[in-house]
Amino acid sequence: MKDNLHSIDNENEGVIRLGVSHNLARYDLPELLSSFTDDFNKIQFKIITSWSQSIYKLIASDEISLAIVRGDVSWKGYKILLDQEPICIISKDEIDIENLPTKSRIAFKTDIGLQTTIDNWWKESYNEPPNEAMLIDNIESCLKLVEKGMGYAIAPNIGIRDHENLNIVPIKNKKNEIIYRDTWLLYREEVDYPLMQKFIRHIKSYYKYID
Repeated sequence: MKDNLHSIDNENEGVIRLGVSHNLARYDLPELLSSFTDDFNKIQFKIITSWSQSIYKLIASDEISLAIVRGDVSWKGYKILLDQEPICIISKDEIDIENLPTKSRIAFKTDIGLQTTIDNWWKESYNEPPNEAMLIDNIESCLKLVEKGMGYAIAPNIGIRDHENLNIVPIKNKKNEIIYRDTWLLYREEVDYPLMQKFIRHIKSYYKYID
């Protein structure tokens, strides 16, 4: 309440409580925040990063004002689709989709939503389980091993930006449609004071959102 009242009286000052999923915090958050604070340097951010399900629980319990999460979410407040990235097979070697079960796969810990999407695609596509050679703590370390030729990975396109010379093939469903990973902005209907609206507009601009 104190944060909100201060922001109403001082539209270029205040505190923004933000929750962001792990991968967005790693790849997008630094530029997103720095490009905003260049113009509004008196704003304070209180940020929590976690799995998308945990961030969703925080905004549902009103512990944060804004959430940027990934995957499918059910939300009764404002929900804006910011981005869609293809989920891809990533390998240093040429990708042979038909024989993928015989190749070494490097998996990484991720949220339940993404893992379920990948698992369901695999079950639709193959009659045998993947040859999972490694389970790595995060997508960044996983892709570095892929870059060294240690195996292939299945991951959203967000992690590929800093890795060159990799072969990339989007996964597709039975209808031959690319399977995407969505990025959502969530906030409550009552979040309408000037500071928050400025930051929401900045987020939309960063992701090139078009109304």
